Amino acid sequence: NNFRFGRAAAGHKRVIIAVRDPVDRFISAFNFHRVENGRTAAANELLDCFPLIDDLAMQLTPPNQQSPLTPCKRHAITAAITPSKEYGHISMGLSFYVQPVIESLVSSGNYRLVHTETLEADLASAVRWIGLDPPKVTLPRMRYSASLHLRNMTHISHVGRILLRHTLFHEYQMLEMLESRSTGQPAAITEDGVF
Repeated sequence: NNFRFGRAAAGHKRVIIAVRDPVDRFISAFNFHRVENGRTAAANELLDCFPLIDDLAMQLTPPNQQSPLTPCKRHAITAAITPSKEYGHISMGLSFYVQPVIESLVSSGNYRLVHTETLEADLASAVRWIGLDPPKVTLPRMRYSASLHLRNMTHISHVGRILLRHTLFHEYQMLEMLESRSTGQPAAITEDGVF
């Protein structure tokens, strides 16, 4: 939890933080909870309202006469903007874990980010940074071969992605702040997706 993370981060000279694009993380957590047992009551209500992530994203507009603040819309907005355990992992993004210790982390600058999008390169860099030799193995590449049903669960429209990115602005701000002050630079992804 964020309290343990804060204590652990404060007690070490070097901290490695795994990060992911906030929209992709939110979509993944939403779909994880779609199939997970033991969800929270709020997560159950949210998922009852929205069978697909795009359904949720399309509700992330300010309430107005055409789109009033219904209980489902309230769940969608709250899950996206409130870092808490109420909606399980759906609401537990970077802010949930890092916000309590952001000032001490940023002021020390003594941390590295490992991005899931550039995992192999970032992990090798982080391992060297803490004084170890990177393992001489290649991380396997997972190929997406899910059924059409699962692909539909993951699909988000262009407009839905824009609305979700706008709503998760606080997550992108935190990620950018951490990236700008980190002792290491994020690795680049080439056009073909290879590091």
